[in-house]
Amino acid sequence: APSATGAPAVSPGTAPGAPAEAAARKRLNDAGISINKNPCANIGDQNCTNVGGLSENAINGLIRLARVCGCAKNMIVTGGTEYWLHGNRSTDISRNGTAHKPGGSAVDLSILDPLNQYIYRNGGIPTKTSGGDSYVVPGFGTFLDEKIDGNYPHWHVTF
Repeated sequence: APSATGAPAVSPGTAPGAPAEAAARKRLNDAGISINKNPCANIGDQNCTNVGGLSENAINGLIRLARVCGCAKNMIVTGGTEYWLHGNRSTDISRNGTAHKPGGSAVDLSILDPLNQYIYRNGGIPTKTSGGDSYVVPGFGTFLDEKIDGNYPHWHVTF
């Protein structure tokens, strides 16, 4: 049966070789990193956050970042592989160009200290973009201080 959004009632996919939801959550939680919401049960679900299917690069990057910046207790993942909540919000992954998808290396993190201070200290002079200030933190990736109408400000991180 279709979900409330009309999308097929199937569990969100996991990219080959990427950890499933429970395994990814456990690895992040074991490193002290929180996830703001319960996982999505179906494609199209709202008010949920998935980390299953994140690339190994993203999972390892988050864990390493938490250790290096000493900010695990203040690292909260607010966006992961739930692609239908990002980009053009299409439930058809082939029509949604977002980097938030199974196999992707993009995550959203809450804007909290000491993570903020680590990014500001190590990200150099920010590049001004239409989405916000973008910092490149060597050894990790790009941290965009993303401001989108209707969303809480957050770090959009691409490992």
